Parts: sequence; C-alpha cells; structure tokens
Amino acid sequence: MKSIIILALLAFSLCVRYSENQDKVIFEDWQQFIKDYNKSYNTIEEYMRRFEIFRKHYLNILANQADGSSYEEGITKFSDLTPFEFARQYLTLDVTQFDENEFTIAEERDLRIPNTYLPKSFDWRSQKVVNSIKNQGSCGSCWAFATISNIESLYAIKH
Repeated sequence: MKSIIILALLAFSLCVRYSENQDKVIFEDWQQFIKDYNKSYNTIEEYMRRFEIFRKHYLNILANQADGSSYEEGITKFSDLTPFEFARQYLTLDVTQFDENEFTIAEERDLRIPNTYLPKSFDWRSQKVVNSIKNQGSCGSCWAFATISNIESLYAIKH
C-alpha cells in the first residue's frame, strides 16, 4: 500500500512538472505570437482572455498532432480568436442560423467512384497551377478572390 502511494505521488509530481514545462513553452510561444503578429491588448483582462484562447488552440494542435492527424495545423494570426469571433469578423456567412450538430460527415465508401483509381494524395501547388493565398481582409470579397483564383488555375492547367 505504501509503495502504491509513493508511486502515485511520483506520477503526480511528474505530471505537475510536465504541465509546468508545457505551460512555460506555451507562454513563450504566446509572447512570440504577440511579437510576430504585432498584437496588443488594452487591458490585462483582455490580455489574459486572449492568452487563454491561444492556449486552448495550442493544446488542440498538440492533441491533433499526437493523434497523427493527416493535416498540418499551427499558430496563425487568428490564434487569439474564438471560432465565433473568427466567423463574425472574416466570414460573410451568418453562422448564427446553423446548428453545428446538424452536420454529418460522409462515409469514405460513399465517396468512392467505381472503377476509378485516385492517388493517395495530389497537390496542385506542386504542379505550380495554384497561386498563393491572398489576404482579402474582411470586406466580403471572398467570392471575387475564389472566382479569379479558379480561372487562373484552370488557365495554368490548360496551358
């Protein structure tokens, strides 16, 4: 019984030490984020609120990397925004009308085309037919950027 308690305390102390080290790394990356994206906050309350949002994004990234996700994820200039704030500021779609529980993900078998082989991955960027992402701001011009990018890419594929 004594050895179980000692092992439990040892495990707990390792978790606390890991958590402290992880929090230190997150805070250092937070400070770099502020510097890289020229962020400033008017009050200490806003600073702490934004840090907590950043921290949640950061931990989510770590969790997805640990799960072996097949996509890349990282810190961006939006990492101090909640999903709702991001949608309100950068998407012109009225997100309040949607219930995120209504959406379903199709089964992979339902997406297959019979007698067709598709490579495991394909990236038009490596073919140099897709231009880099452009910052359209929050003016509601995403439709124009999407249209022009599509025309540019189709032209590049054909010629």
